[in-house]
Amino acid sequence: MKAVRRILFSLLLTLSWPAQAQGPEISFNTQTTHIGNIPSDVGKEHVYYFFSPDGQTVAYKIYPPLDSQNMKAIVFGKTYSYLRIEDIVFDSNGKDFSFEVTDQGRKFKIRNGIEAQEAEVKNEIKYPGEKIDQSKDGNYILSRDDKFVYVSDRNGVVRKQSEPDEVGDYPDLAFSPNGKIIAAMIFEENKVYLKLNEKVGKKFKSGERVSGDLDWPPPEKPVFSPDSKHVAYWTKTEKDAFMIVDDHPKKKYYSVGDGLFSPDSAHFAYVANLNNDEGEVDLIMDERLFRKLEEQPYFLTFSPDSKHLAYEYKDSVWVDDKPGQPYDQVYEPRFSPDSKFIGYNAIKGNEVWWVVDPVPSSTAQKH
Repeated sequence: MKAVRRILFSLLLTLSWPAQAQGPEISFNTQTTHIGNIPSDVGKEHVYYFFSPDGQTVAYKIYPPLDSQNMKAIVFGKTYSYLRIEDIVFDSNGKDFSFEVTDQGRKFKIRNGIEAQEAEVKNEIKYPGEKIDQSKDGNYILSRDDKFVYVSDRNGVVRKQSEPDEVGDYPDLAFSPNGKIIAAMIFEENKVYLKLNEKVGKKFKSGERVSGDLDWPPPEKPVFSPDSKHVAYWTKTEKDAFMIVDDHPKKKYYSVGDGLFSPDSAHFAYVANLNNDEGEVDLIMDERLFRKLEEQPYFLTFSPDSKHLAYEYKDSVWVDDKPGQPYDQVYEPRFSPDSKFIGYNAIKGNEVWWVVDPVPSSTAQKH
């Protein structure tokens, strides 16, 4: 389950951003394929799974029973052991991988099984402190330490600013897909609003701030539409929560979750709860009830043609209102480029699969 990030911030950045770079196209295998087995000597509760972008490769991060013991990473059948291991990241080709580690008082990166040398990482962005986010074009990184927030590119730090209220409250920013806008969410007492570069948005009521924290969780990071023309976020008060799209507040609920724009930027979906966090939830599409569900759905994703919505619900992948086969766990549904197939990774027993189902034509949304 996604953890709510309890981060406040007040930061305005005005930089000149380059045009958005396009990433390589990810291949899509239309055949269901067995891709691995969970290591037999560990319990499932100690294993985290990381999949390549094409879903054809699985890597494992294994947590030890005691914090003083080493973590393990298993990638392409080889085991790596270090005191601390961060997330395993595959390149778009599904063959190259890397992860950051802490061991023997050092922090360094493992790249394709060996410690990365300076020549191998010379084109990567170096940044101070802890990474917060990276622009979609990969050219800028937001990071933080105990006192400052930074924006860095390949030439070094290009912006440095302290949090104005108190140490420990840091920004959670969103880059627009075209790389030209940074959305910064601002808290002032019990109000919240957005700054889009120099533009200040409308102010909305939010949870009261107490001793540098909030009585209620603050909004997640703002979400941009793919065409960078729309931005959404949510806020919560003591009584209710609501989504805000382009400075327009939507229907009030007990709680709301992350929002998602369709690839054509014409549709917006999110999850809302009318009564409490344990009750029924509504899946909302364009401010209309799309489906009423008994529990929280995850991994919401639109098809490339923006006609279908897929999500994980009760250990199955659903497309619109049609369920797939049940598994022990399912991960990261993704559509084929032509929107005719839905693929996802699934755990069944100790087996790990790449599963592909046809998208039923009868589930096409009516716009």
